[in-house]
Amino acid sequence: MAAPRIVDSREALAALAARWPGSPADPAPKVRFALPQLSGEENERLGRRCNRLLVACGCGAGAATAIAAAGIYAMAASQLVWGEAYTPWEHIGLGAMAFFFCGLAGKLIGLGISRYRLRSLLRHLLRQTDEHRPTASHDPPRVRP
Repeated sequence: MAAPRIVDSREALAALAARWPGSPADPAPKVRFALPQLSGEENERLGRRCNRLLVACGCGAGAATAIAAAGIYAMAASQLVWGEAYTPWEHIGLGAMAFFFCGLAGKLIGLGISRYRLRSLLRHLLRQTDEHRPTASHDPPRVRP
């Protein structure tokens, strides 16, 4: 198992935000935050949240949409006029296709949502660390007379 990637600077955070999580170019599945701007407890909390989003697979959303599709299909087929036009075997096939494709669509939606949340978290952290960035000591403030 690969060691977790340690994010201890703004540059490391920007590198993590620039990569597509879960890609072959990013083999480390875990991230550990050690940002000096944040407390130890907040670094741990962010690490847990980021790791949860990195490994999210969308299965919950896929299962929910598949079950909802099966229920809606069963109700529609039994209550609407078009349901009488098909044999029971055709209903089983149509129901299975609805179950499969809605589950797949739900899984993709769940993956998209987790990736969006991960990007939002990393962008928020970049903005937060940008606010705490020290100014250069060789750049004195300019004062106009």
